[in-house]
This record gives sequence, structure tokens and C-alpha cells, in this order.
Amino acid sequence: MGKIKNAILLFAAGTALMACNQGNKTAANAEGADSLTADSVQADSLRFEGEIPGADHTAQYVLVLANDSTNGYRLTVTYEGATTATENYTGTKEIVKKDVKGQPETFYKVTYTKNEDPVYFKVVGDSVLRMVNDKFKEAASSLNYDLRLKK
Repeated sequence: MGKIKNAILLFAAGTALMACNQGNKTAANAEGADSLTADSVQADSLRFEGEIPGADHTAQYVLVLANDSTNGYRLTVTYEGATTATENYTGTKEIVKKDVKGQPETFYKVTYTKNEDPVYFKVVGDSVLRMVNDKFKEAASSLNYDLRLKK
């Protein structure tokens, strides 16, 4: 009889512990909230920053990728030149798997608006995204098109 009581007690204790475990989720994520909001960056989002060269000016890119089931992104582009302008975009990123020169590569497809062509970023290791063209090719110039992970 004592063994049955111990088994029931262990089962009840295990069930209680499992009910309390949120599986490494943040409090906002555990409640079903989106981890990527327009005014804040949560701990479970990845933030990449970099300066992208242009013909007439450079642009500061800040790309925040939600690291949850929403697959969302927020992109802020600040153009620097004669005048400074900032544009903000949000949406859902698409993960594209492609063979480039016989090697499997991973890319993020980010669409600004419905009327514009998407922008592609090649995943280069754990902490770098590189802007590539719509044929998934890197720039022929030696200019830097990398966005680096910011912690």
C-alpha cells in the first residue's frame, strides 16, 4: 500500500512541475504575444545592423527578426546624404533554401511593400547577414553589404 501512495505522490509532483514549466519561453511569448512589436525589441528577437553602400548615399539598415512562430521582421532604413530620411517596414520574412555553386545556402526574403521588389539576405554564419541580389548572388564589388548581429 505504501508503494502505491509513493507512486501517486511522485506522479502528482511530476504533473505539477510540468504544468509550471513554460519551456524556456519569455513571459510575453508564453502568453501568445508577438515578440516583435513596432516600439520594442524583445529578448527573443535577433537584431542585425550595418551600413549598405548606395550610388548617391549610404543607408543604415537595422533588421530585427522575430525568433518565434510569427516569422516577422522589422526593417528600419536611414538614408544619409544631402538629406536624412528614415523608412520603416514590417512584415513576414520568408526563408529560402537554394543551391548556389553546388552548395546549399539559406536566405531571408524580406518584402518592403507590395509594389517593391523583395530584398534578399544570405545567412553567413551565426552573426552575419549579407545583402544579395534577386538571383542570390553577392555583389561583384569589394564593398561591404553585411549586417552584423547586435547583442
